[in-house]
Order: sequence, then structure tokens, then C-alpha cells
Amino acid sequence: MPRDGGPPPALRCVAMTRSRRHLALLWGSLVSLTAAVAILAASASAAAPSIQGVWSFNGGTVIVTPDASGQLVGTVSSPTTFANCVHPAGQTMWTDLQASANGMFSGMHQWYHGSGASCTPESVLGPTAFRVLTESDGSSVLRVCFNQPGTTMPSIAPDGTPSNVNYGCTDSTPVAPVPTVAPTFSQTITLPPNGEQTAGTETACRSLRHFAIHIREPKNDPLVKLTVYLNKRVFKTLRHGQEITAVINLRGLPKGTYTVRIWARTAAGFIVRGHRTYHTCVPKAPKG
Repeated sequence: MPRDGGPPPALRCVAMTRSRRHLALLWGSLVSLTAAVAILAASASAAAPSIQGVWSFNGGTVIVTPDASGQLVGTVSSPTTFANCVHPAGQTMWTDLQASANGMFSGMHQWYHGSGASCTPESVLGPTAFRVLTESDGSSVLRVCFNQPGTTMPSIAPDGTPSNVNYGCTDSTPVAPVPTVAPTFSQTITLPPNGEQTAGTETACRSLRHFAIHIREPKNDPLVKLTVYLNKRVFKTLRHGQEITAVINLRGLPKGTYTVRIWARTAAGFIVRGHRTYHTCVPKAPKG
């Protein structure tokens, strides 16, 4: 018999073996339960309607896509009005869209203060809830519920019932899926001819030194980044509705060859790039 009066060594080993078996079984059950929960969550997420696409919104359209970092954002594809202010095309109006386990998305909406020409973007964004609902006829509706900046996040139940909303909700209808075909440079950018002088006209100088470049945004796929540059100089761009212009001024530069380059990225992630070379000349003084 052992000195401490405990069970014999053989029985002690049997007891320890059984304990290890129970622990192994318990651990295996926990692993299986965790995997089952993950599978159910993934299934629920996969079953939820996709929020990505082009949606109508207050007289305009918004495209929901991943941005360059992979985060879902809503970009205005045609100007839309919220409250008293217009959101221009190309503006990122919805940011930080995060999916929850029950199929709702939470994010932030760009607010303005003022009205009309005095509209100024708010630095603090408003908490916003999003949910894609399926109508009785099978069509989809994107319900968006807004809260004032600095307040708590609203919510939308799976049946579409909103709660904790202090501003209001609006329903958007699908306009088009996210574009899958990249726009071409010629479809997007209009560059004037380089104005080279015609052969045989020795006294003529027809180089183009001051001209405008016209950029047309692809349908439902606004430009979220645009750069027009000559060597290291970047030219300012101006937006007029859904058309963007850049004025190139080569006046005062010496005779030579200058290449204007354009680089742009659309909301759907397509890259549009191209260039045109311009040859400048110096007019000859008239004889006599």
C-alpha cells in the first residue's frame, strides 16, 4: 500500500487516462461547436442580399463598391440631393460600411450644414444603417436610415422595421450592377489635336499652347481619382455636372515637345490612362 493511503499506482494511471480522454472529448466538442457557429454565420452572410451595385437615391444614383483598401463605400455616380444640399458626382457619400451577423450594414453618411450655395460638408459624419430587402414580387430595395452626426447608430430589423432613428429613412431601387467592363481612354478622355504645322508652310506656326481637356465619366462608374500632369506639374481639374475639364497652358514655354498624361481610377476599380504629345513652335517674324 502507498504511504499516503491513496489508490495504487495502476489505478491512479487509469484515472489520469480517463481524465485526459474526457478533456479530449470536451475539447473536440468545443472545436466542433465553434466550427458549426462559423458555418452558420457564413451561411447567413452568404444568404443576405448583396449591397454592392448602383442604386437610385433622391433623384440621383450611388454606386456601392469596395474602395482601394477593400472597404465598402458609396460613391455618387450622378448628383443627388439630401436635405437641402447637392452631393456631386464622384463624392464618397457613404463610408465604413460594415456587415453585421443579421444582414444589416452600418456605416457613415456625409452631412452638410447650410443650404443652397452655402452648403458646407460637415466634419463629423452621421451614423447610418443599410439593409437590402426583398419585396413580395422578388425585387430588391435598399433601405437607408439616417441619424444626426454625433448620435448613436440606427438599426433596421430583417423585416425592414427601423429603430433608434432620429432623422428618417429612404428606400432606393437597383439601377444597374457594378460595371464589369473597363472604359477605354478614347471613351473617357477628349484631347485636342497636337496642332503640328502643315508641311510646306514654312512661315506658319500652328502649335497649340492653350487648350482644354474634357473628361467624361463612364456611365454609373464615376472617377474617384484623376490626375492630369505635364512632367511634374499637376493641372487643376474642374467638375461641371458629370463632365470634368482641365485647362492646359503651355504659353511662355520654349519651343519643344511636351507630353500631357492623364491617369484616372473609377469607383469600380478600373484604371484609365493615356497621353498625347504636343510640339510647340515659335512664330517667325514677318519679312520687312
